[in-house]
Amino acid sequence: MNDDLALNEPQMEDFLVVQHSLGKLMYYSHPGLNNFIIIHPPALVNILRSIVTDEKFFPEDENLRSILKILTDTGKIYKTDLLKLWQQEYFLQYMPNNTTQEFVVQLLVHLDILIIPKDSKQTHSEADVYLVPCMIKSIRPSDFNFGLEERTICLRYSLKRHSIPTALAYKLIGGSVNAWPLKYESNRPCLYHKAAVMHLNEDNELRIWVEDKQLMVNLTNKNSLLHISPDVTASVQECLTKNLDVSLSFHYKSFGRKMKLTEVSNLYTIEAQKTCGHGCKGLTDEELKAEPSDKHLVRLGCHIGINMFREYFIYLGMEVKEWEDINSQYVGHSPKGIMSMALTQWKNSMLSKLKEPSLKDLCDALKMRTMADFNLQTIPSDQHLKELSNQVGNCPLQLGVELGLSFTEIEQSLFSFQKICPVCWKIY
Repeated sequence: MNDDLALNEPQMEDFLVVQHSLGKLMYYSHPGLNNFIIIHPPALVNILRSIVTDEKFFPEDENLRSILKILTDTGKIYKTDLLKLWQQEYFLQYMPNNTTQEFVVQLLVHLDILIIPKDSKQTHSEADVYLVPCMIKSIRPSDFNFGLEERTICLRYSLKRHSIPTALAYKLIGGSVNAWPLKYESNRPCLYHKAAVMHLNEDNELRIWVEDKQLMVNLTNKNSLLHISPDVTASVQECLTKNLDVSLSFHYKSFGRKMKLTEVSNLYTIEAQKTCGHGCKGLTDEELKAEPSDKHLVRLGCHIGINMFREYFIYLGMEVKEWEDINSQYVGHSPKGIMSMALTQWKNSMLSKLKEPSLKDLCDALKMRTMADFNLQTIPSDQHLKELSNQVGNCPLQLGVELGLSFTEIEQSLFSFQKICPVCWKIY
């Protein structure tokens, strides 16, 4: 062998990557995959026929047919069942040993053909279960997102091309299922053809589906739109955008086109649900009757400054002493924490008095606080000055000084306008 012509490791790596981009072989420089080279790419296509196939091509063996039938209905396959399918003589010629079979499993996971589901409730016996989105034949139900408009935030990704390739659609669905656990109904996963319903937490569900050149996203709360946390919404959008970026980059790279992640965002647009404009009338009377949840109180506390919160707390019908007691009790905590605990105490106080705390109570108190600030900046009317003069008593000198008048001006007012001096101060 001529050592002078031999390639070193970096050169060999570059050579394999180039040959992969040309479609002459398959090589992935990832841990667990970089020890194998598929020198005949059609072999992988033949291997995929073991799971990605039509019913008319199912094997005659009843056990194997049952495995593929369950896969078609639910999109789920266990690793043990997958290995049973590969024990057929036709597939053993490509994967003659366990090492090769394990490599193919890892490769199919890397290609998002096999998806490891995100399921915190998965038992140990189900640890090696995969989802195969491209094998799902079930169409999403007609009531997939029916009647959820009032409790849903919508998001839409539109690609700047005529349609989303089928392989890319499956990769988008697979990436989402890998990030969030699937919702189950009647012990069946809510995984459909180019659509899925995922379970974010106890209160929120995420629905996604691919339609023409668009990826549609619905985030739904089981109670109300008001209960959807802005942090959850931002997190979902960030994850989906990252998923789309990576999927598009992988898709273009598979065809030999290099593209930076910073350039991928130019391939699509994001449209969020329209927000209220200046003409928005706000929540309806029925929505305002709802009892504020703990999340509402915490979020409200984060938007009110600690300096103005004392007055707001009093406008809610609480006493100054109660506010001082809360400050003392939670001394050392953050201002936001103190305000949140104060609002919680207000809610408990209302309930103890057999009253129903509502969002309207919080809004009305906030309006009163805002109106008070606004009124303090307006020019006092004659009626205000008249009422003030009745409260001042026989101490106009001190009031005049506080208002910024000089002693000369005060003295002139006292002697020249003995009965209407408050009106004169308005002029000044």
